[in-house]
Amino acid sequence: MNTTIVAGARTTSVKLHAIGCDHRVTAAGEVDPDLLRSTLSTRLAELDLAVSRFRADSELSRFNRLSREAYEDGFVSVRMPVGTVFEQAMRAALRTARLTGGLVVPHLATQLAAAGYDDDLDIVRRRCDHAEVGATSGTSPVGPLPQVDDVRHEIVAAAGIELDLGSSAKAWCADELAAELADELGTGVLVSLGGDIATAGPPPDGGWTVDVEDWDSVVVQRISVTQAVTTSSTMVRRWTRGGQEQHHIIDPRTARPARTPWGQISAAAPDAVQANAATTAAVILGDDAPVWLEERGVPARLQARDGRCVHTGGWAAA
Repeated sequence: MNTTIVAGARTTSVKLHAIGCDHRVTAAGEVDPDLLRSTLSTRLAELDLAVSRFRADSELSRFNRLSREAYEDGFVSVRMPVGTVFEQAMRAALRTARLTGGLVVPHLATQLAAAGYDDDLDIVRRRCDHAEVGATSGTSPVGPLPQVDDVRHEIVAAAGIELDLGSSAKAWCADELAAELADELGTGVLVSLGGDIATAGPPPDGGWTVDVEDWDSVVVQRISVTQAVTTSSTMVRRWTRGGQEQHHIIDPRTARPARTPWGQISAAAPDAVQANAATTAAVILGDDAPVWLEERGVPARLQARDGRCVHTGGWAAA
């Protein structure tokens, strides 16, 4: 995600680096920065403990271990009770699957690992640069969607399925955090979690000013934001495996990193989960993305790796 907030006059803003990303909260007016920082830090810590794929003690990692063991023992399905954060993040992931017609789904951890992304990205890059050719098959079939048991507050899935909520968890957390802070402070709030931007409450006059950057951190456009805006990129989380460049957005139709001309796609929507669903699906759709976005009225900016730009849904050209 490559979106930078430009804080205007009479705003209070705090920054934090956590879970491998830069995050920022900006509130309209003068508010207690320690409250913003504390709330941001707490919510990110809760999210990490619930859905991190790289923490052995996270709920998501425990679920994936349980699912693997159940499959090895011959069980057909697996279920595990989870906390509120994991449950709600999972609901956001299932909403994303519905919004995209199954193009963006939360149970592709096995396929992502097969492409080489099974650890911190720096470690992946060092290790995968020397991986043997042919190690990128990533052809494990994508099983049925997992579900949430509303009564028991459990995640239910076919045994062997492993979860990765990276496509929607930060967007969901941004939406929740923006709403929480706007309600508590009684003012407009903009939250950027790793570039997934959510807003709540009354914005400043003229909206929030945001710089959209490309994958080289070059500002390509300055926009005014009154709702959510997110960016999905294939140029930032990249590594080489088997002599081939890989990225982290998996196409469930092929179980491999999506073949796409787009280096990054930014989109606006009423909430960050919806915007992120649109940008991720558009990356996967490749050449079909502009028509798909236009049919749904999604304001988006699509930038190809060769620099070509396409705009849909009323997104103004720079």
